[in-house]
Amino acid sequence: MSQAYGKAGQSETAGAASWRAAVAAAVGDAFLAERDRWVLWCPVGLGCGIALYFALPAEPAPEWGITALVLAVASGWLARRNAALLGLCLCLGLVFAGFSLAQWRTASVAAPVLTEETRALWLTARVLRVEERQTRVRLLLAQPVIEGPSALPRLERIRLSMASKRLAVAPGDWLRLRAVLRPPSPPVAPGSYDFARRAYFERIGAVGFVLGHAEPAKAPAGLAAPPGLFAEIGARWERLRQRISQRLRADLGGQEGAVAAALIVGDRSGLSEATTQNLRDSGLAHLLAISGLHLGLMAGTFFFAMRFVLALIPPLALRYPIKKWAAVGALIVAFVYMLLAGATVPAQRAFLMIAIVFLAILIDRNAISLRLVAWAATVLLVLSPELLLSVSFQLSFAAVACLVAAYEHISDRRRLATGGWLGSGEGGWLQSLARYLGNVGLATVIATLATTPFAVYHFNRLAWFGLLANLIAVPVTALWIMPLALVTLLLMPFGLDGPFVFLMGLGITLLLWVAETVASWPGAISLLPSITPLGLGLLVMGGLWLIIWRRRWRWLGLPFVLAGWSTVAVNSPPQILVSQEARMIALQGPDGHYYFNRLRGGRFVRESWLEDRGQDKAAAAERGFDAAGEDWLRCDALGCRALLAGRSIAIVRQPLAFREDCRRNDIVLSFSPAPAACASARSPPARVIDRGRLAEAKALAIWFDGEAVRLKSVAQVSGRRPWAWWSRDDLADR
Repeated sequence: MSQAYGKAGQSETAGAASWRAAVAAAVGDAFLAERDRWVLWCPVGLGCGIALYFALPAEPAPEWGITALVLAVASGWLARRNAALLGLCLCLGLVFAGFSLAQWRTASVAAPVLTEETRALWLTARVLRVEERQTRVRLLLAQPVIEGPSALPRLERIRLSMASKRLAVAPGDWLRLRAVLRPPSPPVAPGSYDFARRAYFERIGAVGFVLGHAEPAKAPAGLAAPPGLFAEIGARWERLRQRISQRLRADLGGQEGAVAAALIVGDRSGLSEATTQNLRDSGLAHLLAISGLHLGLMAGTFFFAMRFVLALIPPLALRYPIKKWAAVGALIVAFVYMLLAGATVPAQRAFLMIAIVFLAILIDRNAISLRLVAWAATVLLVLSPELLLSVSFQLSFAAVACLVAAYEHISDRRRLATGGWLGSGEGGWLQSLARYLGNVGLATVIATLATTPFAVYHFNRLAWFGLLANLIAVPVTALWIMPLALVTLLLMPFGLDGPFVFLMGLGITLLLWVAETVASWPGAISLLPSITPLGLGLLVMGGLWLIIWRRRWRWLGLPFVLAGWSTVAVNSPPQILVSQEARMIALQGPDGHYYFNRLRGGRFVRESWLEDRGQDKAAAAERGFDAAGEDWLRCDALGCRALLAGRSIAIVRQPLAFREDCRRNDIVLSFSPAPAACASARSPPARVIDRGRLAEAKALAIWFDGEAVRLKSVAQVSGRRPWAWWSRDDLADR
């Protein structure tokens, strides 16, 4: 019998080994069959390395990245005869290359950062950018020279807000002004948007506001690094963008002029909050981004117009490659338009892709493929690795990658003909119109599905009627607004743009009407809890697996997509939020809504907290502590006491309340220093969060998980990184 069992065991072992060998062979065959798609994973590998670098809790040693990269390359060389090991080493090499690029970029942009608020001081600085808001002007200034003795670090750039609009300010001007400077703002809650990190990579060392008016000045004598040629060229382009924006806003007026400036030169400073909200809630906010749609329409319109005009001249059309001439002209137009738009991330991505398309025309090749997207992403990640974390990069590449993947899939199945995705170009104008609207609808559905995870992660919003709005707004933008915008730009230097600006304004009026109408429909948007960072990573990797591979094994990415979406259910909002700078406390009531200790001041913090947790920010002005039910929250002159999840929380307003609150409550919150004996005034000891604790944490979120109390702070999430000035002591010595 033992021999029988032994033979059975050997048979099972052999069967399992045979099964594993069959699976490995099938995977290997599928992998080899799609070798032409391997290159598409290059930007994915770089992105994984960049994400790994930014996820670290502390800044790694300078040699970590390059050492790991050298080891991966050396291991690949030694394992070059083993295809599996060589492939693994190449993948690790890409990851460590992305890590090294991010590490090098962080070190290369290092600049002094202010660590505490200053008193009012006089300074002279050069204007880099001017953004005219509804009631204020926001200035980006370079090379600030502070007057008088000061122990402040020598900042490279600062961003100031100024109330007065009486002084005409243009990029390149020097200004003398009196201002109060502050460090770049930390996140308002753990996991929230990190402006300090963005400011670090833009070399902004301080923010603040101007007291009174600014006055023209001359460049201070003895500057360490006077503005160079590139700085002067940049200032000229910024002045040109500013003049075009001011002219459009003056000619059209109102929100039509503000939208025209946003569409043509990327200046959104004139957009009102209501207009921006309507565009978001109707799913049309993407039209304001200078991306592939705008750049493609500009370059495409010029390409076909120039080719048509040249075709009317027989000697040129018969003897010379007018199609390539038109491609060169369209490429120049696209480059100039990218500069006019401020060279934002979507504009750079769109220009790179359009440049490859027109270069393909010059060499008689077809360039519409995922390789085009992959190379554009690779170039941007190599030049600026931090772009991986930006909303514009994520939304832009998600939409374009899925659209191009759908184009490739439909082409492979021979469903794509010369007239569009949904049929051939034959038939009358009604069929052509139906085909065009079908293409727009299909593209909108694909782009919406691709960008929804990022919209939920960053904005916690989902627009349900975006398809209907885009069916009207995209044709209006593509066939009406943007062609007239191109003609306007070409005729503006000659003063002949008036009629075309007027006609463009009519199209923008229709666009705004569509946005306002759709946004006003009941249920136009849903506010959702955010996806966790791990969930977003699973969604991205699963989605990439689905669109990059072509064989059936691509469906293995679907479980990862579903797993990523499932994190919405487990991402529970905190019961308590505390902000140091705004002196703000939010308590989650039994109804699931947040109630605030103060409604005057701190509006940005309140609305950010609500948006991050998928709640309507319009309710922030109505939910003070006095609006909460007395069954769980009661307040008096000395403080407040709340009952949440079986725990008592005290919010101290006056120091006289410490003695009783420390003895009776589980958690004590105060913006004043608590007595040393407060924590030991009861058994078990109370958890005390006072001014000293908040100065270290910057902002806190508190969860009640059963019997446990879980705290997470901004300092904990940000870690000891170069942009987290609140966790470093060496910045002041720079």
